[in-house]
Amino acid sequence: MSQSHGEAPSFSIMDVVRGMRRRKLLMLSCLILGILLGLGVIALFKPRYQAEARVLIDNFSTPYDSANVTQADRTDPQITERTIASQVAVLQSEDLAQRVIKNLSLTEKAEFDSIKSGIGTVKKVMIAAGFSDDPRKMSVEQRAYKELADSLTVYPLPLSNVIGIKYTAGSGETASAVANALAEDYVL
Repeated sequence: MSQSHGEAPSFSIMDVVRGMRRRKLLMLSCLILGILLGLGVIALFKPRYQAEARVLIDNFSTPYDSANVTQADRTDPQITERTIASQVAVLQSEDLAQRVIKNLSLTEKAEFDSIKSGIGTVKKVMIAAGFSDDPRKMSVEQRAYKELADSLTVYPLPLSNVIGIKYTAGSGETASAVANALAEDYVL
């Protein structure tokens, strides 16, 4: 293989295969390291499920709701962005969340009680350093509410009178049960 001074070296597929044969140990160790890294990522990141419920905010009043209202006097109150924002705040209220926690018995699930699953070393260090709240000083209901509030997203859908309730949990059944229960308790 003679090369003149300005030509680029050429490689064939066989040169690459011969180079790979010489580095069997390096390739095997990279493969094992990649598999272990993949398994570690899978073990570290648990699957999360998301469920969504939607609630229509509407004025369902009829002429029969008020006394002495004639057809000329009747005016339909408009639903404004302010009304929708108020209803979003109601859906995020602690009172409504506590009713859902009680109705679904969420305090019995380990996902809603961080004490049941144990406090890790990193969490203990964060508590000792003052960067995190100590869950041992909270009641079971407070821990369940904190988990519910952290995983809940309530938002108005643009250009509509609809509010979306999105809940994320480690189980699809729990996610859909909480989102639907919030919507049902709100409507009732």
